[in-house]
Amino acid sequence: MDMDLDSGPKTVRYTDDDIRELKLHKRVLQSYINGRITIDPQICNGQPTIRGLRICVQNILDFLQSGTSKESILLRFPTLVAEDIDACLVFAKKISGHQATTKAIQ
Repeated sequence: MDMDLDSGPKTVRYTDDDIRELKLHKRVLQSYINGRITIDPQICNGQPTIRGLRICVQNILDFLQSGTSKESILLRFPTLVAEDIDACLVFAKKISGHQATTKAIQ
């Protein structure tokens, strides 16, 4: 709501374009694996995170790939639970199953 110091509150009118933009933004926030993995353009530059906690899925996968145990990861990130780590693995499996095409840059 716009406020002007000299007068009272003003009515805000949204155009059709504003409404479309709001609906688009609403769709951008996505969640996967029962809400454990989220993608929000406002958090970590849109990278997949765990429950929007600013802990990137890729970081957890990197720890696992380097041989770090789930227990060590949970100690390092006390806001996580074991199911979050499992969700990272499920998410990675689902993503790797998608086909992708590449195009040469000229």
